[in-house]
Amino acid sequence: GVVVGMDAAGNFVVNPTREFLKTSPINLFCSGTEDSVMMIEGAADFVSEDQMMGAIEAGMAAIRRICKGLRQFAAKALEVKGERSLRELCRQPNDSLYAEMEEAMGQMLYDACRTGATSKRDVYTAVFGLESTAKQIFIKDKLAAGEELPPGWEIDVKNTFKKLTAEVMRKQAKDTDKRVDGRTTREVRPISVSMRPLPTTAVHGSALFTRGETQALATVSLGDAGSRQTSETLDGEEKKRFYLQYNFPPSCVGECGRVGAIGRREIGHGNLAERGLLPVIPSEAEFPYTIRLESLITESCGSSSMGSVCGGCLALYDAGVPLKKAVAGVAMGLLMPENLKRGNEDDKDSIMAKMEEEAVILTDILGLEDALGTMDFKVCGDAKGISAFQLDIKCEGLSPALLRRALEQAREGRLHMLFHMLKAQPQPATELSPSVPKMVTLTVPQTAIGKIIGPGGANIRALIEEFALTNIDIQEKDGAGIVTISSNSAESNAQCEDKVRFMVQEAANFSPSAGGTKTGRRPGIPDPEVGKVYDDCLIVGVHPF
Repeated sequence: GVVVGMDAAGNFVVNPTREFLKTSPINLFCSGTEDSVMMIEGAADFVSEDQMMGAIEAGMAAIRRICKGLRQFAAKALEVKGERSLRELCRQPNDSLYAEMEEAMGQMLYDACRTGATSKRDVYTAVFGLESTAKQIFIKDKLAAGEELPPGWEIDVKNTFKKLTAEVMRKQAKDTDKRVDGRTTREVRPISVSMRPLPTTAVHGSALFTRGETQALATVSLGDAGSRQTSETLDGEEKKRFYLQYNFPPSCVGECGRVGAIGRREIGHGNLAERGLLPVIPSEAEFPYTIRLESLITESCGSSSMGSVCGGCLALYDAGVPLKKAVAGVAMGLLMPENLKRGNEDDKDSIMAKMEEEAVILTDILGLEDALGTMDFKVCGDAKGISAFQLDIKCEGLSPALLRRALEQAREGRLHMLFHMLKAQPQPATELSPSVPKMVTLTVPQTAIGKIIGPGGANIRALIEEFALTNIDIQEKDGAGIVTISSNSAESNAQCEDKVRFMVQEAANFSPSAGGTKTGRRPGIPDPEVGKVYDDCLIVGVHPF
């Protein structure tokens, strides 16, 4: 596995430093073998599909060298006890069972995969309802006939049924360009958008995005700098001004389950959606608010994370966040030929070429196509470039040529979604919700910060209570204090600002650098420095810090 970045001249850099990645237009993690790509993940600043493929190919070139070096090292340093492929290590159904099941159930599965049903329940019932038929024919009937089944036969029957179903789906899509729900391979499910389904007194922006039977309710809340999400990493504490929280309750897939702390799935999907939207978030100078975006999945049948990107973008538009551009996300699938996957591995090049020819790439995959397919490739971006991506596969690798086809087809899917999104909300709202906190920011000397906060925070709490504020946040930056006052009233902010300025002036009267007379010091004396000796001074107090 390697990390790939890109410099300003468009050259790709393998395993760059973290400082380099801060300014790199692409941050790609890629893992693979000498022959093919296994996984990619990362973010980008709207790079083109060609630049994306260039980064993948640069990473694969490095991976091939690393794999070759590992083999050479192993040959010299280790006693090689033989190599077996991943396919050999996994339990695989024998070819005779596959052929027997294809003959007995091929037509039944073909008919089940041509239902054209758009309901998740109907599709699953039509396809997986035949699994009980397979068990009846190949387990119960054989036992009734007195046959002795080998160990693990039930697992073989189940695996063979899934592989045969996937192959029937692939052949149907290849021959007729039709999928289980009647769509073509490049067609996106019906999209509907409902803007501002929730009142602005509850949230500052909201959108309900529905694509087929996947639905995301996205909400936006705006706050000051004190509302930033704080986390601790190996590099220390960090605060995020924009963060997306993704919630996938069991009810969204028709289940009852324990609802508690978020799991790794929610963390991963939320992080992917957040990275997809991050490049279009305005700078703090353009929009001083902290932005919290939540995506609640109310129904799921394929790629709720990409639904979160689309719904999240619309909710940010509704809240009046001046995004640089609109962003959409789409999940791509892949159906590979089963007979070639079990073919002769000695002739890898010809098999790979045949796979590329027979493989079927699917736009906007269903849950069934995700379960039975070979690839789940999520791509976020706008009409011209990519902002985030994630690839998971269930085979022994994909060729760069297949990935290029998937990227080009994903761009078509994004364009389709962007059309429907922008038709519902062409641009960000020009006015913020009345419930959004009004903010005023002022800069104060660093020496006045203590006076504003007061002992144990007493002064700052009193200010919040006196002027009915939402919050007062103070950050130290470049030797000064940045004070942000926020409330639902511009008048309250102005009154509090006057009070803070008075407190700053009061603190300056006691400061030696301000020439105040209450300390007994002469004008022009600088602020104290650690380690420096001062003569002719009046000590007015000694305090522990």
